[in-house]
Amino acid sequence: MQRPQLFILIDDEECSNKISKAFIKKLYPDAAIADFISPLQALLYIDNEYTTHPIPTAIFLDINMPEMNGWQVLEKLQELQLPVKACLAIFMLSSSIDPKDKQKAEEHPLIEDYIEKPLSKEVLYSLFSE
Repeated sequence: MQRPQLFILIDDEECSNKISKAFIKKLYPDAAIADFISPLQALLYIDNEYTTHPIPTAIFLDINMPEMNGWQVLEKLQELQLPVKACLAIFMLSSSIDPKDKQKAEEHPLIEDYIEKPLSKEVLYSLFSE
């Protein structure tokens, strides 16, 4: 898969977003990154900003969040129009050790892969090596 132009991080743990952001910037210094600790704010951003000018985008989405979990976010993303969804590559980035979460992610049509936290340069390189 080619490297996306935009990375969206959705995780209620600010520390996790900072780690992911640092690895993305280290590997792709020119990458645009939008990070959110609020899934609702992320969805508003995608709805208001992204849908008018969709570009190749990777979303790293946590599963367990208090405001709205990753599965609920996916339900909202599923409602997007096809041209927008076609630009998205969604990855579950979670510390969940529940095998059901991994299986559910593997079976979900919008999810590209399930990645265990923390995100690393090696994982990013394997996902987006051109």
